[in-house]
Amino acid sequence: MTTRNQAKALRLARLRELLQLRPRRVTELAGQFGTSRRTIERDLADLRELADIRQRDHEYWIDAPRDALNPVEALAVHSATRLLVHHAQINEQNYRTALEKLARSLPEPARSSVHRSVEELADKSSVNSRHLDQVAQAWFEQQVLRFDYLSLGSTTGKKRPQELEVYFFEISRTNLAAYVLGYERSWHRAIRVYKLDRMSNLQVDRSAAGRYEIPADFDPHEFLSGAWGIVVGEPIEVSLRFKPQVAQQLLELPPHNLEIGEADADGSVPVLARAGTGPDGIPHDLLAWVRGWGAAVEVVGPPRIREYMRSELTAALRHYD
Repeated sequence: MTTRNQAKALRLARLRELLQLRPRRVTELAGQFGTSRRTIERDLADLRELADIRQRDHEYWIDAPRDALNPVEALAVHSATRLLVHHAQINEQNYRTALEKLARSLPEPARSSVHRSVEELADKSSVNSRHLDQVAQAWFEQQVLRFDYLSLGSTTGKKRPQELEVYFFEISRTNLAAYVLGYERSWHRAIRVYKLDRMSNLQVDRSAAGRYEIPADFDPHEFLSGAWGIVVGEPIEVSLRFKPQVAQQLLELPPHNLEIGEADADGSVPVLARAGTGPDGIPHDLLAWVRGWGAAVEVVGPPRIREYMRSELTAALRHYD
């Protein structure tokens, strides 16, 4: 059991870390630690004996050395933190702290921009704030992760218990959502991909039976290489034809699983796209991207995929009849 003195020592260490990241107000710190303002004020007084605390108006901070980044390195870190902010759907304290640590190395105005983004994360729901923590522990400590999962195509609406040996944590390139990849050993007994937002009741199995090792020959990058987004089922090639007016936009696309051909006589551009299919044999990730181009694209083949897209568009058109 943690004693009162131990709890205070831990709080002071955490307080020092937070003040090194950026200036903070007493009210913000009290909310973060779940204590009173008076407790934080006493902690600040005690911490002054160990560190040089600066103060301006109602904000406190501790100067800390920063690693110097050249402009391109700074832009890379800024871009990475923006992606992290965009895909975050939950408010998790350690997650926010990680972003602030990255921000320390940035010059202005990028540093202030990241801090503003972190403040926006703090306003999000914290109902599932432990999910990232438990996924991280399961992966890095290689302990089985137990959870309930609601499959997107479930007809019953019931969640099914899962036992996952976590192999990888991925951010989908198509929707920027977080996914957990690994070997599900209780039901599917196969490598599966789970969306973090649909996982609930997460628990890390810390028993000896919960230990596992990631196979040495498993390469997550290779495993996901055939996926358009995150679907890694049976691969398929889909032929597309784009109208001339979007030809330049096609050339600006990243080449991942896309093969752009020479323009036809009428200016239309043939494109071959590769993607993984779902259990129904349909490349849903890819077709969602295709629908985003509206009337500027046509699915040429295979015939089954063309017919599926035609029926989907026909059904959608009924909403505007």
